[in-house]
Amino acid sequence: MIKKRFFILFIIIFVMIYSSACTDNSEESSQSIIKVAELTEKEEALIKGTGTNQNFVFEYQEKKENEKIDIWIEKYIGGVKIGPILKTTNPVNNDSSKYIMFNMTNIQDDNLWSISFIEGQNISTGKITAQNELGKTSTWDTIDSIEVERGEYILGAFVGNDGNTINGVPNEFFLEPESYMDELLANDYVYLLKIKIY
Repeated sequence: MIKKRFFILFIIIFVMIYSSACTDNSEESSQSIIKVAELTEKEEALIKGTGTNQNFVFEYQEKKENEKIDIWIEKYIGGVKIGPILKTTNPVNNDSSKYIMFNMTNIQDDNLWSISFIEGQNISTGKITAQNELGKTSTWDTIDSIEVERGEYILGAFVGNDGNTINGVPNEFFLEPESYMDELLANDYVYLLKIKIY
């Protein structure tokens, strides 16, 4: 049942991306950019209709040649790094539209997370079913838009706590991740959506 829902989700995303690739984009920049994808209400409703509780879609506008991109979830519990729990490595074709997607789905006792790199008509997906706890209280935040070149970047932070209060994601975290990392790791559970461009 879960696999069927994700298959339907990827078909919907594929159709959305294929149709958006045909639209005129007047934004011009000499720097590569990753930004939150602008989805219509209908597109968002279609994604939610597949059963995902939370989904995050980013558009990658590449202006400089790169060979590959890694996407993964980095997990911390009590401030201690557990390691990547889900990772995909993807070759890059500079001529195609590119999207990065992260989904969180909870169906009964199953907790399914997935990350995808969508490039033109190709979709590379990694999925994991696990007890990825976010505690009693949780929140998240993502980048709006960042200029990127070769290197490592954080696109999203998902945090939770076992108590009734939450420390949350610092307001300036995505501008200066290193400066605010200790404050972020004060949460009981931290999951970072990260990428590395080669």
